[in-house]
Amino acid sequence: MSESPRLGRLIVESGESRWRLRLAGYGTLTTRHGEPAILGLSAIGPDTAVKALRGVLVDKKCQATLSLSDTATGQPEPAGRDTDGYQCHITRLIGSPPTYQLVATTKREGLLLNSDDEGLWMELTCDRFSTPLLRSWMPWVRHQLVAQNLLRTAEGFGPQSQYALLLANSKHVDTIVSDGVRDGNLELTE
Repeated sequence: MSESPRLGRLIVESGESRWRLRLAGYGTLTTRHGEPAILGLSAIGPDTAVKALRGVLVDKKCQATLSLSDTATGQPEPAGRDTDGYQCHITRLIGSPPTYQLVATTKREGLLLNSDDEGLWMELTCDRFSTPLLRSWMPWVRHQLVAQNLLRTAEGFGPQSQYALLLANSKHVDTIVSDGVRDGNLELTE
């Protein structure tokens, strides 16, 4: 027998309105001010609740509070919206009554949807970075980025808990790679 998927809760409060959705996953990252900000989430509910949530996430002027719980019975904890806004996608799920899923990810530069070495490789070899890299260097480069607090992994559950935020720029990566080659931690052959 297959195990039921783990579902949490999302509570949204805006003005006099309050509504709940099932939460299939989320990833948050603690901000400089010590508060969690949502990097991404996947919420399931009726069309009106899902569309209202999209409005809350997209409209930066909307006064709303969001609370997340990784279980259906756990105490929801407040989580803020990311200041860069969100990309939101809504899909109708099969079933009756009609149910919809919203998947939202922050628009923040440096968001990794997969925080493993492959996800980091894909980000570090995009146009944003100019540092020459070898794939075999990724474990060491990752370790250095984490040690310097330039790669931060999300907290949460579900697929969104694999998110990470790369705060490094090309200069940071240049320095890490240069130091690694100079100190003999990175070899120039693959």
